[in-house]
Amino acid sequence: PCKVRELNMIEKSEFPYQPYGNPIFTFDSGDYHQSFNKAKEMIEYDRTRTRQAELRGSGRYIGVAVTNYNEICGVGRSHEMAMVGFDRGGWESAAIRVHSDGTVTFFTGSMPSGQGHGTSYAQIVATELQLPLESVDVVYGDTAVVPMGNGTYNSRSMPVGGSAAKRCAMQVIAKAKTFAAEWLHDDASTLRYEGGKSHGASGEVE
Repeated sequence: PCKVRELNMIEKSEFPYQPYGNPIFTFDSGDYHQSFNKAKEMIEYDRTRTRQAELRGSGRYIGVAVTNYNEICGVGRSHEMAMVGFDRGGWESAAIRVHSDGTVTFFTGSMPSGQGHGTSYAQIVATELQLPLESVDVVYGDTAVVPMGNGTYNSRSMPVGGSAAKRCAMQVIAKAKTFAAEWLHDDASTLRYEGGKSHGASGEVE
């Protein structure tokens, strides 16, 4: 019954909360009662319970199951993972290759299994490099060309792999500005990157 769930929920006033006194993980915030009540409202819990009682009176029995849970998502901090025995680290790799025709190939060590990560990674890289989405090709799962990676688990691909994609794209822009500065005889710190081009006082470099 929902009442049992509600009695065992962490109160809003108890946050930050360390489950079972765990020295590693801390729940920083939450309002479980509010979200639980919203879920009950959305599934019309009280109405379903009333209908359950009515049907039981006529000899028909239906079950009503309600559950709630916490799940660690976006696992990535290596020192915390090492404390629970996962000593490989929580990092993810990313590499970007820029081609002469203006397209780019993004390589990731995170292997999706139907979640659509390829599209999401392409969107991140295209947004950072200010390129059309169709200009970005994403490669994963090919150990001949993809850097080392830690894979897909605990909803980590976008928080960790996506962050790696963003940081990688930022490094590409920084490198592009360095090359452009040489061509334009400008200071790289004064250049502006926009629309796939580095702009300076004396011109622009694509």
